[in-house]
Amino acid sequence: FRSMVRGGCAEPDTKPTPTHREMKVVPGQLLGEASTMQAGVCTYVWGQNIHASLAGVCTIDRSQQPPIVSVHVPLGDTVRSAPPSVAETVTCRVTRLNPRMAYVDILCVEGVALREACQGILHREDVREFDMDKIDMYESVRPSDIIQARILSLGDSRSYFITMAAPELG
Repeated sequence: FRSMVRGGCAEPDTKPTPTHREMKVVPGQLLGEASTMQAGVCTYVWGQNIHASLAGVCTIDRSQQPPIVSVHVPLGDTVRSAPPSVAETVTCRVTRLNPRMAYVDILCVEGVALREACQGILHREDVREFDMDKIDMYESVRPSDIIQARILSLGDSRSYFITMAAPELG
């Protein structure tokens, strides 16, 4: 899964390239370099790269020069618009770290992609169930890691509190 998130939509193929190419993406996923393609619908440029702004299908239109990369949600696709609830299992991407906590983007809830990513916080005490006083956040997770967690509470006004302290999570 990590290679798909880092590789993005614009990863070269070994097969002949069709006019349109599609791949499922999540919010914030790298789609390609802004120097080689143009940002289209539901994408944004950050630095020198183009990223997805929502979960859906990435399409590269190679009939245009430079190629246009866009993201859309297919009709009938399973994308969740409701926010996560307490005790639901979520898939997250770690965005920032400090010695006491990790900040994450919640991408999927119970295996279903969210239309827009939610923010979450993983406190040091919620990384595992044992030796909580010996946990070093920098050794537990890194930015860009994809983790499985469970919603503990609704947290503050901006973020959900999550935990990885269960055998099936991590």
